[in-house]
Amino acid sequence: MKCLFVAAAAVLLAGCVAQYPHTPQVIGTISYEEFIHTPPNATLDITIYDAAAPDPEKAVLTQQHIIRRFRAPMPFSMWFDRAMVDKTHTYVLRAEIRVGKDIWFQTPEPIPVITLGHPQVLDVVVVFQSPGKHPSPPLAPPAGKP
Repeated sequence: MKCLFVAAAAVLLAGCVAQYPHTPQVIGTISYEEFIHTPPNATLDITIYDAAAPDPEKAVLTQQHIIRRFRAPMPFSMWFDRAMVDKTHTYVLRAEIRVGKDIWFQTPEPIPVITLGHPQVLDVVVVFQSPGKHPSPPLAPPAGKP
């Protein structure tokens, strides 16, 4: 079912690419394995940045900030300006889901994208971070855990 959802999202987003072929993008889904309901004020932050940039202010290539209740997998599409990409640099994607100041889920490591043969279509799995108290507790333990 998840593969079907990813395929459908890719087909829909590919239509956007056909309409705007001059604007590159990174597309995919964000998912997590735990059965946790996020509250309506949860935020998803996705950032693609130049891992080699010496100046953090100039490192961000594109980012999204989404406020809503999440159901995984959640499709995303990140547009960026091709002129801002240095083909010799490594660009990476980071994603995190926050509730208030607590990080509930995040990518365990930056994920290389765009250049040097790295993909532009991704299935990103964010990992549970065990924050303090949750407005809605896990429905079941993660697979393989007591």
